[in-house]
Amino acid sequence: MIDPTYSVVDRLSAQAKRHSAHGEHEEAVRLQRESVALCREIYDQHLRVPGQETAIEDGERHEAARKLADHYGRLGGVYRRAGQLESALDSYIRGTELEQDWQLDDSYNRTNAIILTLLVDPGRMPALIGEIEQAAELVRSQVDRTRRDQWWAWADLGVLSLLDGRQRDALWAYDHFAGTGARRGDYESTLTVLRELRTSLSRVQPERAAEFAGAIEHLEATRGG
Repeated sequence: MIDPTYSVVDRLSAQAKRHSAHGEHEEAVRLQRESVALCREIYDQHLRVPGQETAIEDGERHEAARKLADHYGRLGGVYRRAGQLESALDSYIRGTELEQDWQLDDSYNRTNAIILTLLVDPGRMPALIGEIEQAAELVRSQVDRTRRDQWWAWADLGVLSLLDGRQRDALWAYDHFAGTGARRGDYESTLTVLRELRTSLSRVQPERAAEFAGAIEHLEATRGG
């Protein structure tokens, strides 16, 4: 059974998204932080109750972790649009820990933590190679199973494959991205990230940046119009 407080959480998050879209970043951050705090409260309640080992209770714990990770990711996005990149990265890292600890079928936080790290400091690319490879392999296995119809999963696989030096795999992923319901706005947000990474990496790895340019051209052609 989903805690009714989640309806409040989702309402706060929706309000935060609207404020963020209008450039009202301080209010957006406040509202999204509140939604995270409520998710954390629910999550902690599930962890504190002893002796809960039934399938239903395990499912509730898992859902509490998924919700908390999701809202950490949303907080990261709000911080990022506000230009508070260090706070955004901290939120994505917290969400990543939940994705890993609970083996969630998601990669939003993990992928964005990698992306934001490279946007802040592209010189860290060599130190992130192992993490990039692991993340790419994880998402590749997810799209083979439970996430094959999620355009955002294919977008994650595309950017991770590019970072891993696998342009052919990236183009394959972006073809699936195009075929699983990605809208024009989804193309724009995906292209924005690729352009930012191309610019950032051009300073330290121009060859890898050139592969990003190829993927951008491919996506632009696929988008059309």
